Amino acid sequence: MIPIETVAAHLDSLARGEVPDAVRDLGLTSTGGGVAPVPAAGATFAGRTVSEVLSADGAPLTVKVEGEDGASLVVKQLPDGDDAARARALHAQAAAAAADCPAAARPIGFAVEDGRAFVVRPFVEGVSLAAILATLKAEEVPPDAPTWRLAAGARGGGANVTGAKMVCRLGQYAAQALVDVRARGAVHGALKPENLICDDTVKPTVTDFGCGHPRPPYDAPEV
Repeated sequence: MIPIETVAAHLDSLARGEVPDAVRDLGLTSTGGGVAPVPAAGATFAGRTVSEVLSADGAPLTVKVEGEDGASLVVKQLPDGDDAARARALHAQAAAAAADCPAAARPIGFAVEDGRAFVVRPFVEGVSLAAILATLKAEEVPPDAPTWRLAAGARGGGANVTGAKMVCRLGQYAAQALVDVRARGAVHGALKPENLICDDTVKPTVTDFGCGHPRPPYDAPEV
């Protein structure tokens, strides 16, 4: 694994959309190789054992692996793009790693597998906001209900939290993470309910900084 500090040493260049030769030599520049093949559970991937495939099927490959100390890690493919897009992605990852806010998931390094670059971060226990909202919708819980049972599926337990408190808590913690990373010159680039992982008290962790697909330089007003 390439330590995050190795890339963070070049923050100024990455912030300008430039990929220094020292970073290019690590194999972290875009190759246009497309989505990586899905490894089987138990296979070795990025030097670690795969325990679960978290996303695939056309999306950037994301797998859960076992770290050297037994702790679970997430390995997620960085989006393809030109050097400027890759520089922004690496800059966002390094900025998140330096964030003081505990609500920001901090990457610990990068890996290169079959010519494709991946970011590595600790696995965050919890349920995505997308899963929580899907559960609430399926159970037809009205937004003005006195309490919302927010534990999804088989997690059990969980917190009874009012709709207003849920919105305030999500906004408070997520905003802290975004502001912290923005103060270091980076943006998330792909913030969505799937990237907010909530614990049993609905306190979120913001994941996947810099993992959004590159956007065109101009969007039509109707987009």
